[in-house]
Amino acid sequence: MSTRFRFTVIGKYDSASRHEPQITANMSAGSGDHFVHSGTFTMSESEWSTLIGALEKSIPGDVEVEDARHLLDEIESSGVDVKRTA
Repeated sequence: MSTRFRFTVIGKYDSASRHEPQITANMSAGSGDHFVHSGTFTMSESEWSTLIGALEKSIPGDVEVEDARHLLDEIESSGVDVKRTA
């Protein structure tokens, strides 16, 4: 079974010093149903597109991307205070 990489987008923010939005994502790696959190990073939207595109091209089928920002919106709409950081 090959190693897979899972990226979960948790934020997209306007940058104060740059003119391009910033993407924050968690990365996990593993195989089967067992994944281990490997880190959280923030990069520009164009850097994100380049990274994911290169990974999908070099290891097709082993890169998963999930946008979890809607989950935070659902929690906030239920009345729970969600702390969002850049």
